[in-house]
Amino acid sequence: MANGFVFFTNEIDVTPGTLSAWVDVDVSSHIPEGSTGVILKLVNTSTSTSYQIGVRKNGSTDDFGIYISYRYLRYAFVGVDSNRIFEAYVANAALKIYLVGYADSSVTFFTNAVLITPDTTGSWVDVDLSSYISSSATGVMCLIYNASTGTIYSGGIRKNGSTDTFTLGKVYYNKRFVYQVCGV
Repeated sequence: MANGFVFFTNEIDVTPGTLSAWVDVDVSSHIPEGSTGVILKLVNTSTSTSYQIGVRKNGSTDDFGIYISYRYLRYAFVGVDSNRIFEAYVANAALKIYLVGYADSSVTFFTNAVLITPDTTGSWVDVDLSSYISSSATGVMCLIYNASTGTIYSGGIRKNGSTDTFTLGKVYYNKRFVYQVCGV
């Protein structure tokens, strides 16, 4: 029986040694065959400088990363290919990537991000995902990304019909992001 996400007791450093280039990260010795993705902790250990980092499914053409503030971290969910490889971009040795878990075969990851940003801003709106996900899907995970270089924006997702507003949050500028998960 599939569990969805499986978390490790201890994180595993999988930071690539190559800087400032997209490189393969092989996690096949850490996650079982049939895994579809990994849960990563992205950490900036610098005490004074923000640096760029990115992760994507192997074979993806997505070319966006984020700047992580000094002494800060973000979690990321990224797909792996059938060989259990994902790609990473690390701009400075102060950046670390830790494997904290994986997704089993019950979780599907896209190779490239699908832009589903609604045209309407300032209010909650329905977004039709039927052309992207199975009718049997029970939830989605969205990357809410702010590509602005100077403006903080608010954004969020929630299950259709919900009146919750706590999922709405600020996403700081300078290529920052949050992942949010909700039911469909």
